[in-house]
Amino acid sequence: MHTEAQSECTAFLMGKALEFFGNHIRRFRREVDDRDYFKIIEESLDRGEILDAIGQALETRGIPLPKSFGEKNSDEGLDMKELRRDLTPKDFKILMMNRNSRQAVPEILDELWTEESCRDAMRQAILDMVEVIRSRLPPSGSRKDDFRERFQELVRLFELSENEQDVLLLAHLLDCKVLESPGRERSHDGKRKINKLLPWLNLSLQQLRSIFSTDQKLRRYQLIDEDLDYNNHFDSFLYGLTDEPLEHKFYARLKGEALPWGYFGSLAEKHGETLKALIRNRKPDRAFHVLLYGVPGSGKSSFAQSLAA
Repeated sequence: MHTEAQSECTAFLMGKALEFFGNHIRRFRREVDDRDYFKIIEESLDRGEILDAIGQALETRGIPLPKSFGEKNSDEGLDMKELRRDLTPKDFKILMMNRNSRQAVPEILDELWTEESCRDAMRQAILDMVEVIRSRLPPSGSRKDDFRERFQELVRLFELSENEQDVLLLAHLLDCKVLESPGRERSHDGKRKINKLLPWLNLSLQQLRSIFSTDQKLRRYQLIDEDLDYNNHFDSFLYGLTDEPLEHKFYARLKGEALPWGYFGSLAEKHGETLKALIRNRKPDRAFHVLLYGVPGSGKSSFAQSLAA
């Protein structure tokens, strides 16, 4: 479920997206198969700022333009041999501004990233741009951020660790396409999917595998589904599309009065105290499950309500 509300990336979400993207670009060494990988840059800075950053990074490292640029721009009236030998940020910006005004920024980024001789310079240029975008975000707490407040409510309810929070936020940002993988989407088993997520996070492989274990909170509370993808069942709460308390997705408070314990006679007498003792002595971070069975109308729901009262 993707809504208009989700497309409005809050300062909190954008800050986390930039953090994850920075982690990934530092570690990524291959060519990019999906140019949408760079869209977080394209959508946050104007074309001139992006070209300035690229030109500065290439000049700083003394890296010439790839020969392919000369072939594609031989009719621009610029001395491409001279440019490749003595490139300045201004030359690069003029060249790219004149080149093809319809050429999308992700295409420029991808073309230069593909050239191994330019890749380290491009990595630094992109990281510099990430910091520029981050510096323009509103300071934390300077304005109301409903998503952040609701996310923190979810964190408190499930008692999520910082690492679990990061994994959940990354899964959400990938699900709603704020972040895009550099590779084409293919079906992955759990092991491969974990390996794909790892570069975005400051976690070890062992830590990430542990977080995705079925007995850990993200899987146990179904915040992450069986395919290790974000469960967007929670979006209606996170984006304020419902006033229903988050807890109601898991349980509802009894309205009215429960039947007195003695109403259940021998059942309460034989098993009631044992059940109460088991519930009292359960581990604080573990649920306690009771299976009641019987024909409809035999009092299962009423017994559960009285037990919980």
